[in-house]
Amino acid sequence: MALRDLPRRLAARLDMDVAALRDALRIAVQTGAAALAMWFVLVALGRTSEAFVGVLSAVLILQPSIGGTLNSIRTRFAATFVGLAVGMPALILLPTGWSTGVALAGSLLILNGISKLRPDWAYGVICAVGLSLADNMNIWVSATDRLIAIALGAAIGIAASLLIWPDTAKDRFERHLASALRAFARALPEVVGKAKVEGAEEGVPERHRILGTLQDARDALGALEMADHASREARVDAVTEAWNALWLLDRATARTRDLTEAGLEGPLEDFRDAAGRVYEALGRGRRVPVREMERMREAAQALHDHLPRRAGDELLEHAAMVAFALGDVMRNTEALMEGAQRETWTDAPSWSERVSLRRAG
Repeated sequence: MALRDLPRRLAARLDMDVAALRDALRIAVQTGAAALAMWFVLVALGRTSEAFVGVLSAVLILQPSIGGTLNSIRTRFAATFVGLAVGMPALILLPTGWSTGVALAGSLLILNGISKLRPDWAYGVICAVGLSLADNMNIWVSATDRLIAIALGAAIGIAASLLIWPDTAKDRFERHLASALRAFARALPEVVGKAKVEGAEEGVPERHRILGTLQDARDALGALEMADHASREARVDAVTEAWNALWLLDRATARTRDLTEAGLEGPLEDFRDAAGRVYEALGRGRRVPVREMERMREAAQALHDHLPRRAGDELLEHAAMVAFALGDVMRNTEALMEGAQRETWTDAPSWSERVSLRRAG
C-alpha cells in the first residue's frame, strides 16, 4: 500500500499533479534508456565519434505517448533532410575554413526560423549542425556516418517508446482528464463553503496546476487520431469551463457577506454534496449516481428560484452571481456527460465507456 501511494505523496511534495509526475518519470526513464542503448550500439559499430548526433536523435524523437512518437516520425525525417539540404551545399561549395561557419550559421538561421512556426521542425537542427561540423576533407563519408547515426537514434527512440513503460495517447488523455475531475471534486466544497464566511480569502485550490493538466490532456488529444476525437474534445472543453465557472463562484462567494442571509444555505449545501459525489465518481471511473445528478439540477433550480423572493437588495448582485456560476457548473457537467455518451465503441474500453449515466426522465 505504501508503494502504491508513493507517486501521490511525491506529487504532493513537489506540488505536481500525479498524472503529470507520471509523464515526467516515464519520459525520463525512456530517454535515459534510449541514450544508453544508442551509446552501446555505437560502441559495437565502432562509431562513437557520432555519439553526439546519435544520442540526440534517440532522445528528441521521444514524445509523451506512443502515438505522439509515431506521429512525429514523418516530420522529424523531413526536418532532417531540410537540414541536410541546407548544410551540404555550403560544405561543398565554400573553401575550407569558411564552409563550417557559413553552413552552421545558415542552417541554424533557416531551421530555427521555421521552428518558430513549426516547433517540431527543430529536430532538423541535429542534422544541420552535425553536417556543418563535419570534416571537409571527407565530407561524403562524414555525412553518411552522421545520417546513419541519426537514423539509428530515431529507431532506438521509437523502440524505447514501444517497449519501455509504453503509454498510449488515449490512456494519457483519460488519465489527465480524470485527474482534473478528481481535483474539481476536492475544490468545490471549499469554494462553496466560502458562501458562509464573510470576507473569505479568494483563490481556487489547485486551479492553475489543473489548467496545466487539462492542457496536457489537449496535447494528448492532438496525438490521438480516432473516430471519437470530437467527443473527447467536448469533454475536456466541458471540464475546462467547469473550472472557469468554479473560479467565478469563488469570486462571488469570497467578496460578499454570509449568503445564508439570502436563504441560500440549503440549496448551496445540496449542490455542493451532489456535485462532489458526481465528480468524484467521474474521476474514479465509477458509475455516476443518477440521483446525485438530479440533486444538482434541483439545487441549481432552487438557487435561481429563491433569488427574487429572498435576496435583499444588498445581497442580490452577489447571490445572482453565485446562482449563475453554479448553473454554469451544472450546464458543463451535462455537456461532459453528453460528450461521453457520444463516444463510439470502435476502440478499447476507456474511462468514458465505464461511465454509465441514464438521464433522469
